Amino acid sequence: MKLYICSICIYNRNEAANIVWGAVSAYLGINSPELAQAYANLASLYVNKRPDESWDQISIKRGWYYYDEDFKTFYK
Repeated sequence: MKLYICSICIYNRNEAANIVWGAVSAYLGINSPELAQAYANLASLYVNKRPDESWDQISIKRGWYYYDEDFKTFYK
C-alpha cells in the first residue's frame, strides 16, 4: 500500500486523490469547499451509486483549503 504525505498528515491513495479533487476545484474557480464537496458527492452517486464517505468529504475540503492557502500566499 502506498501512502502520501500532505502537510503533516499521511493519506492513502483514495484520500490523496480527494485532496487533489478539492485543490483542482479551487483552481478551477469553485468558490467554496462546500460546493466542491457537493460536486464530488454527485459524482460518487453517479459512479458508485452511493454518496461519499465522511472522510472523503473531509479530504476534499482540506484540499480546497490547501490550494486556497497557497493562492493567498503567492498571489495576493
